[in-house]
Amino acid sequence: MVSLKAQNRPLLFLVFVGHYAVYSYFSSGDFTLTSWGDVALQPTVYAPFAGVVAISIALLNSVFKNNLKEVAVFFRLQDRLPGHRAFSEHVHDDPRVDVSSLFGEVGEFPKSPKDQNSTWYSLYKQVKNDASVKEANKSYLFFRDGACLVLSVGVLLCAWGVYDGVGLEPVALYGAATIVAWQLFALAARNNAEKLVRNVLAQF
Repeated sequence: MVSLKAQNRPLLFLVFVGHYAVYSYFSSGDFTLTSWGDVALQPTVYAPFAGVVAISIALLNSVFKNNLKEVAVFFRLQDRLPGHRAFSEHVHDDPRVDVSSLFGEVGEFPKSPKDQNSTWYSLYKQVKNDASVKEANKSYLFFRDGACLVLSVGVLLCAWGVYDGVGLEPVALYGAATIVAWQLFALAARNNAEKLVRNVLAQF
């Protein structure tokens, strides 16, 4: 069975390519999608380029551990995941959640963030194959990994642009675009993470 992360790789590939296209636009000035596509789609260029992108995505995903990815998305050093607040906040924020039924399933709601996340995760394992849960989880993983991909590639390309003499103005504009894209991906990741927590709670 193909994992959710594996299913997201083609989309992350497009994120990487799109991010590089934005850098090319700011660094060259005469960039067009048609001219870039004519070159990139040549068999002698596309295959090596696709291989480099696939390896880069796999490498970046492996270098950054989940806790670092979570910091980049949730902007918290501790108790980062919405599951840490599953029973103190999210259980009351979704009208689909039957609090009485959920209480019958887990007993007294846990208080500490660690216990809340552990209890929520035990519920998640029971319903992880539910369509709404899988979809929210897949979206969360995509936007989380996408946010980290945008941020890391953006930093690397900004550094390369300075080294390559592209100019401070194009690099600054590209850096600003990177920050905006990172924030949008991070926001989408947070929203889908909260949706995942609530979808699990709503199953009981």
